[in-house]
Formats: sequence, C-alpha cells, structure tokens
Amino acid sequence: MNDFCNICGTIGHFKDYNGRKKVRCKSCGSLERHRKHFNMLKKKRYFFNEDTILLISPAKCMETSLTKMSFKCDTMDIVEGRAKITADITQMPFTDKEYEFIYCSHVLEHVKDDRKAIREMYRVLKPGCYLFLCVPVSNIDKTV
Repeated sequence: MNDFCNICGTIGHFKDYNGRKKVRCKSCGSLERHRKHFNMLKKKRYFFNEDTILLISPAKCMETSLTKMSFKCDTMDIVEGRAKITADITQMPFTDKEYEFIYCSHVLEHVKDDRKAIREMYRVLKPGCYLFLCVPVSNIDKTV
C-alpha cells in the first residue's frame, strides 16, 4: 500500500515505528502526529511567511518544512546541538513578545515545572498570536 507524506511529498511505503505499523515516513522521518500537525497548521493558516516562529525541541521534519515557509524560524532545545539555540524552556533567552507563533509538541511532559514553562511561552508570544501546544495522552489513572 502506498502512502503520501504531506510534509516532504514522498510517496511510498511507510516504516514501522515503536510497535506501530507503517507510521514513519521513509524519507523525512515524520510520524502521523507530525503530518497531522503540519496539515492542521497549513489549513488554519496560524502562521504566514512573514511571521516569526519558535520551534521548541522540534522534530527535524517539522523544522525543515516550517523553516522553508517562514521568514524567521528559530529552534530551541535544552540539549546542545539539537537546535540553533540551547536553552531551558523555563528560562528562555528571548525578549518579551518576540514571536508570533510557537510550536511545542511532546515537550511539557518532560519538564519539571511545566507551569513556569507555559508562563515563559506566554511571555515571549506576541499578544493575539498563537501557541501550538501538544502533550501525549497516557493511560494512567492519575495526572502527574
């Protein structure tokens, strides 16, 4: 069965990943969540070519695709070498109201003080602009 990746345009069989069948693009490495996010973002037009975008701990496929579409696209990760800017999400080195769009997916579940991280994202986001924030769903009985 052929699959189409809406991020890189590859047509072909997807690879199995993490126990899930045919979910990882063989070309860009995107997973189903990346393709869904990318499709939603393009359809809703949360950002435009002139926007300033911050990608927090981005998957390479999202970074590549959004960088191509953006006038200014910064990437940030706590691990050195994974992004342009190395910083902690709870103490970002940006000025207030610097970004018009922030993409943060599958990050907050790893942050000890997630409320502080959310306050920081709010601080660097321009008023009336967008934060795209996703956390994975878990089958646990109690919220941690």
